[in-house]
This record gives sequence, C-alpha cells and structure tokens, in this order.
Amino acid sequence: MARYKGVRQRHWGSWVSEIRHPLLYTRIWLGTYETAEDAARAYDEAARLMGGPAARTNFPLTHDGGC
Repeated sequence: MARYKGVRQRHWGSWVSEIRHPLLYTRIWLGTYETAEDAARAYDEAARLMGGPAARTNFPLTHDGGC
C-alpha cells in the first residue's frame, strides 16, 4: 500500500486528508475521500496553494497542454 503525505485511513475504510498550516502549526481539514489517491490530490492542491510551486507534494505537477 502506498503511503501519501497528509493522508490517513479511517478504521472503517474511508480516507481523510489534512495539512498543517506552516505558520500557525495547526491542522487544516481537507475532507474525506473514497480513495487514498483522491485524498493525496486534495493535499497536493492545498500544499501548492500554501507553498507555491516548490511545495512538497505526493504527485508531480502535470500539464495537460491546455491554454
């Protein structure tokens, strides 16, 4: 099983995501998800909003070739 940053599994099977605020040292709840990958993507989005393009994420930023 892959382990993602900011993601954990509830004992009944759903996945949750949260991130720590870099200045306040508090956790920010990002939600509950059906898969670990969806929870990891939510973490990545929050990490990029808080830390910019240099943020540590679970998945690399991909460009779809759009405008």
